Amino acid sequence: MTQQHSVFYFISSLFFVLTTNIFGQNILTTEDSLLFIQCAEAPMAEPHYTFSYTGNMLDLEYEFTEKEKKKTSKLLEELDETPDDVQLAMEIAYNYKTSNDLSNYRTYLEYAYKQCFRKYETHPDSFEIVSDLISLLQEGKNVQGVLSILNQYVMTKPKDVRGLAQFALHLSIQGEIQKARHFIEQAYLIDPQHPEIYLSAMMCEFTNILIQISNAMASPEKETSKIIKSILINDEFFKKSISNNGPPAAQMGLDAAQVFGVFYRTILGIMDKEISKEVIHISPSSADEALLRAIEKRAKKQLKAKVKNNKFAHQTLFIIEILRGKTKHALDIFNNSGKVLEKDADLLRLLSFSYFLQLDYDNAILYLEKVLAIAPNAVDSYALGRFYNNQNQLEKAYQVFDQTEKLNPLDRKAACAKAAIHLKQGDFDKAFDLIDAYPSYLKDDINAFHINYFTALVTLAKGNKNDAFKRLKAIHAQSDYKEDAEKLLAHFFKSEEEE
Repeated sequence: MTQQHSVFYFISSLFFVLTTNIFGQNILTTEDSLLFIQCAEAPMAEPHYTFSYTGNMLDLEYEFTEKEKKKTSKLLEELDETPDDVQLAMEIAYNYKTSNDLSNYRTYLEYAYKQCFRKYETHPDSFEIVSDLISLLQEGKNVQGVLSILNQYVMTKPKDVRGLAQFALHLSIQGEIQKARHFIEQAYLIDPQHPEIYLSAMMCEFTNILIQISNAMASPEKETSKIIKSILINDEFFKKSISNNGPPAAQMGLDAAQVFGVFYRTILGIMDKEISKEVIHISPSSADEALLRAIEKRAKKQLKAKVKNNKFAHQTLFIIEILRGKTKHALDIFNNSGKVLEKDADLLRLLSFSYFLQLDYDNAILYLEKVLAIAPNAVDSYALGRFYNNQNQLEKAYQVFDQTEKLNPLDRKAACAKAAIHLKQGDFDKAFDLIDAYPSYLKDDINAFHINYFTALVTLAKGNKNDAFKRLKAIHAQSDYKEDAEKLLAHFFKSEEEE
């Protein structure tokens, strides 16, 4: 059977199932069936397609060494011998997190925090102890705790560049750009050669870009594209340092910020395209391409110089090729970097995205599965399920959505995606039972967009037209499903709408 005939057979079979089951009665036209299925698509995936330059990437003299991963049982034995070893307790916690044993992860994270805080109370001026405490507070998503500890540290030791740079970094992440720039300048005056200053300045500009994007998205639709094209960074600090013989990190920080800006100007430039429905070619503007060529030249020069730390150069060259739409070139750079990039989940995700834009689902799936092997998470897992769903590999998609629910039981999109598969297969009872298992307060909550809309869908599929009509009419104006709800109302409830 040819692919064309098998697709026709699939559609014909689908229509047959639908026309004999929906509402418990026959539907006379395939138009009814097609519209219902179009309006019962799995919720869109929204993975975080981005990247960052973190840690010691701007320090060319830093030598990355992969720490030997010890078994948890061995680490527990060592902790028995040195119970106040914070780093050891943190490592145990992270091991449990990797194996998805969240109960023990939380137990040892809390243990590490208590041990660390006890040390901090005795030595609040120790940067090493403060660094461990910050890591633990970050892991626990205690943003205010991080800022409070760092604020106290810089008040106590205002000349410690490490503390000033760290404080600026975390202020940047929280969007406090002006305050962050103040501490960056303070650190610069003390030691302009310190690489972490430029990491903080780079992060400040990353946040600056994201704020501009947020403002663009909140602006009238006709203005959005114009604002995105005009996204700019503040390069004055970097240029000042470069002109005053600053360290290589100053130029690298500027290059990273510029690449970040080009990335979003390019990627957000395809917002109006039919993603997943047509092959999409991306490329930077001519001005951005000229900028990338200069950055590319510097990155290649770094590699030829055989510096100790070449991760920045490899990552920059990889991203440039992604932005040019040259996926194969990006893959070559990734593979040729050896172990430097092999576990970088952000870059693997971008590879997957690049193949997805080309509708190459086999490779999009391959690289997203590599991401999940490194960092299991519900967002990427859901996107993987969508890829399988788009390929009509419904059984595999269902299994992935099942796993997604386990990774994040509070995200109802996966349950709705499973319901969408049941509806596509004509299993209306299963779809109804799956959604009906949720409590009424969720199903009736118009702000719970996904579950609220799919409750209306399965209610319609079961034939309770009165309830379905009320639910579809109540779909929130800001819901992604508002347009589909209006289509269903116009088609199935024409007489009710005219009253």
